[in-house]
Amino acid sequence: MEGRSLPWRDAGDGVRVALFGTAKLTCYPPGLQQPRHGHDEPHVSVLVAGSFREDGRVGPQTPAPAAVSYRPAGFAHELSFGPSGAVVLTLPGRNLDPAGRRSGWLETGAGAQVARLVRTAVRQLDAALGEELLWDVLAAGVAPPAAQPPTWLREARDRLLEEPLTSVQALAASVGRHRVHVSRMFRAAFGVSPSELKQRAMASRALQAVANGRPPVQAAWDAGYSDQSHMTRALVRFVGLPPARLGQRFR
Repeated sequence: MEGRSLPWRDAGDGVRVALFGTAKLTCYPPGLQQPRHGHDEPHVSVLVAGSFREDGRVGPQTPAPAAVSYRPAGFAHELSFGPSGAVVLTLPGRNLDPAGRRSGWLETGAGAQVARLVRTAVRQLDAALGEELLWDVLAAGVAPPAAQPPTWLREARDRLLEEPLTSVQALAASVGRHRVHVSRMFRAAFGVSPSELKQRAMASRALQAVANGRPPVQAAWDAGYSDQSHMTRALVRFVGLPPARLGQRFR
């Protein structure tokens, strides 16, 4: 099964969708602009790879790879996809209690659980297992901060997503803070350390490059890895498949 392609279908505007059970994996092309639109059914979205800017109920947001968002019925937003496009996993949210749930993106800090959820989707395993893993992700999530993170912290996070090869020391120096303070603030505000965010961002770039049909060597270069073997280890850790098999899934 791992050598087969996912059941992709064309959804228009260069968007490709693979359905299995109640889960959905969607590939969005680079630079796509989607005007404001609504969703009738509640659902949970996981950003698997790539990047986008969303304008919704909580204002503009740029989620990091492995971020999770609960979308209540009637949720409306507009989207602007980044230069590599994005891959998003969607699961139904009908059984989730909406009370107190925030509709914005939450960087859960549940890296291991998110990775398992992503592996389940990309490898096309049992969709019911994917729904069980979703509960693990939400249970391990870190509650969103009561206040908006300070501007310097949001700018540091955005820089790390755009330039994941930036060292934490250089990042801290660029905002005039000690690296320990930056690391603590990252975990408190985003539920993840700077180093883990760097790893997610690089693996996300690699996955998106492979999904876009880039050869493994070029995908490693695009993602900032020193060689293909480092990228292969990262992808196996993140999605459970090496680049060659992963490329087959996205054909």
